[in-house]
Amino acid sequence: VTMKRVAVLIDRSGSMNTAGSKEDKTKLLGDRWTFTKELISVWVEHLGVEEAYVVRFSTEAEEVGTFSLARKDGKDELSAAVRE
Repeated sequence: VTMKRVAVLIDRSGSMNTAGSKEDKTKLLGDRWTFTKELISVWVEHLGVEEAYVVRFSTEAEEVGTFSLARKDGKDELSAAVRE
């Protein structure tokens, strides 16, 4: 499966810093934010994403930017933006 262009919406509310419930698979990785960062990395790598548009939100939405993953440094830029 290849997804050339994707939009990634990232929840940065306070609840993302808490551990998941017993039914929540994120419990294995600690807090939900850690799980989310790892999951985004897996998606980008395995789905062949070429361009990602990133928006973070909590009480307000924040446009992070568009990242061209076809460029050598694009994945590093995306990773840095997601980890903030």
